[in-house]
Amino acid sequence: MKNIISVLLVFVMLVPVFSMQSFAETMDFFADFEKDGVYYCEAEAGEVIACGYVEQEEGSEPVELVIPETVKDGRKTYTVTGVEESAFEGSNYSKITLPDTIDYIGSYAFYGAAMLEEVVIPESGQGYEYRELTGNDPVIIKGGHPFLVR
Repeated sequence: MKNIISVLLVFVMLVPVFSMQSFAETMDFFADFEKDGVYYCEAEAGEVIACGYVEQEEGSEPVELVIPETVKDGRKTYTVTGVEESAFEGSNYSKITLPDTIDYIGSYAFYGAAMLEEVVIPESGQGYEYRELTGNDPVIIKGGHPFLVR
């Protein structure tokens, strides 16, 4: 009986150690590649979507992120066509600029990004539901005209 309890106790103590993977390790598993701090997942032939980010050091200053129209992984160049659901959730960016090639932004793409003040959405973008993107109250700019949706 003591042996069974000892084995169970060791198991219970080790489970949290193995389950405490960093977000980056998790994204490395799901993402196809990382470029300049952003994880990309292949969507269709020749297209990728931003599906995550490399965590910044705790306490680091907020930075601006510009997602390019195209990214290169090795010798292949992809067009960035979307931002995955929750891709930048909890990030430490102060401003995120999306390229004109974006035609999809997933729900809660920027949710919980407390330092986020501005998201630049291309003119070609659709009318995105503000709360679905952020869950908080930053200014979002669409086509060069700031608007705040409540």
